[in-house]
Amino acid sequence: MLLDKIAWLIFIRAGSSRFPMKCYEPILGMNILGWLSSRSMSTGINPADVFVCTSTNPQDIRIVKQAKALKHGILLGPEEFPVRRITENWRKIEKYRYFVRICGDSPLFSFRAVINAVSTYEHMAPEAITNTRKRIFPGGFSIEIYNTRAFGKALSWDNAIPYEEHMSNILSPDRVLGTNTIDMFTDTSLDFFSLPRYTVDFREDIEIIENCIGTGHAEDCERRLEDVTYR
Repeated sequence: MLLDKIAWLIFIRAGSSRFPMKCYEPILGMNILGWLSSRSMSTGINPADVFVCTSTNPQDIRIVKQAKALKHGILLGPEEFPVRRITENWRKIEKYRYFVRICGDSPLFSFRAVINAVSTYEHMAPEAITNTRKRIFPGGFSIEIYNTRAFGKALSWDNAIPYEEHMSNILSPDRVLGTNTIDMFTDTSLDFFSLPRYTVDFREDIEIIENCIGTGHAEDCERRLEDVTYR
């Protein structure tokens, strides 16, 4: 099964510079990790295939405890070098064919859209699949899918990878992985997205996300995403 091939890596921590401790803020009763976990399970994903990537900073202990309670894996590493949370725990994910980076400010992230993308492009044997280089989706729906074996090989060629602050930099066309990365394009209009971003960057974004969920807009977007075709 396709789901058995994918590890889902949620990068989340308390030390946000713009909105400190935002990962613990309730959004209609659940924090961001709670929403991501719930959405993953509703997609049929095994909780053990979801990994919470957080730092060893003491203020992230509550995230670790929540991840354990949700039966998710945990990848711990430095706060300042998030990619090292992957490289220092490589054995936990190397068995998967793909791993997906999920930003911990995106409670409405679409797991179904990722599955659809992998299904569409898998026959092309890409080293990565993304919508971040062309930005066809709004913030909060960014997709970064990495071929695990290709990523491991790239580590031996590109010593800077573990020290990147933003993983999307790894997919630059002049980097090892970027040369065989597929940019997602749709044959379907994405005009059902009514906002430029669906992320929690500031405290006022909590109310916006709550409104998206409460009015049904969030689930409408998810439902419409199921009908999107890629090329």
